[in-house]
Amino acid sequence: MKLRPTYRAYFFTNFYLSDIQKGIQPLHAVGDMAAKYAVDFSDEKNMFIEWATRDKVAIVLNGGNSADLDEIYTELYGCDYPLVKFIEDEESLCCATTCVGIILPDRIWDAPRNDDFFQNFFSKKCENISPHDQWLIENLKRFKLA
Repeated sequence: MKLRPTYRAYFFTNFYLSDIQKGIQPLHAVGDMAAKYAVDFSDEKNMFIEWATRDKVAIVLNGGNSADLDEIYTELYGCDYPLVKFIEDEESLCCATTCVGIILPDRIWDAPRNDDFFQNFFSKKCENISPHDQWLIENLKRFKLA
């Protein structure tokens, strides 16, 4: 029997970056996430700590260009999960968004996605699913690895 949720970090990166930069941007996002939740006493902080100390799985995805990343962030803003957007400075990349990071529980990243299972999932497991959760479940697997 499972005692606690399992968390994964998902990082949507800018496809215009080099491969090494696509690996570095999530580190910037994790740093921002640690700073954001360091003084917080919330469920999001607890999820971040659980992920950082126990699970540590990170998935780096191709999130499209800067505008696409901004759209992802806007879609997820206000969700119940640790979320950050990393923007490069003016001198480096003219304030381009290079990474959006989010920590997700297994009920999101391991949810069935085929239509029959999807309807059953919502009707039985998540009667009060949020629009953020629904967007994540419907869209997470459409993004390819970076």
